[in-house]
Amino acid sequence: MAVRPLFRRHGVARRLLQSLLEEPLNIVFLEVRESNQAARYLYKSMGFQEVSVRRAYYRTPDGLPESAIVMKFHSC
Repeated sequence: MAVRPLFRRHGVARRLLQSLLEEPLNIVFLEVRESNQAARYLYKSMGFQEVSVRRAYYRTPDGLPESAIVMKFHSC
């Protein structure tokens, strides 16, 4: 999921994710760049937990490796 910079910090991502999590799903996994603190905070605030790391999964614009954080949401 991505939100254009102009629309960030307006609750757009939260509403999109909330609509997904309202579906009758049991478990949702996602991956997020390790450096994306804003997204990681959002996901944690919505009940996701960090469960693993995929080392050097992404490349930065400079070509450097960046890890992916795997997060899990379990609806009860």
